[in-house]
Amino acid sequence: RWFPDQSDSLSQVAYLLKSRFSDYAWTQYTDHFASSHKDYLPSDPDVIIPIPGSRKISYHTMYFSEALFRKWKRSIILPCLIKKASLEQKKQLNLYGRSDVQIVFNEDFTHQLKQARKVVLVDDIITSGTTIKASLMAIRPQLHPDCQVSIIALLSREKI
Repeated sequence: RWFPDQSDSLSQVAYLLKSRFSDYAWTQYTDHFASSHKDYLPSDPDVIIPIPGSRKISYHTMYFSEALFRKWKRSIILPCLIKKASLEQKKQLNLYGRSDVQIVFNEDFTHQLKQARKVVLVDDIITSGTTIKASLMAIRPQLHPDCQVSIIALLSREKI
């Protein structure tokens, strides 16, 4: 729970990111992130790829991607990854059960991705790293050989 002027800023961000104010919160977070991490952000990527979440798409990564898109005017957002999961896998909440989920590339986006020279993968949070690895494996065959890939995500407390 978050209480205005009583809770720490991380609690405030977590509350806002999961609330109906998600787009606003991700925009605020992205503005803060971009200003404090200028040296680490890639400049004007061609493509921003949101990583799919637990429900095959991730609204959080889409909000984060859209906020980044507003910063990088010439980029495009490609929702080209799809999470494949069985009903049993969806029911499993532990990390072991989630590690078997596969990410596949939507072939409709092949032409756009092959032309890209700078790609940014956007995830809302990295807990175990399995989704990022699966996402990279799914897009790798579609990338130009000289393509630079960057990853932007929050890290879970276990990773910090």
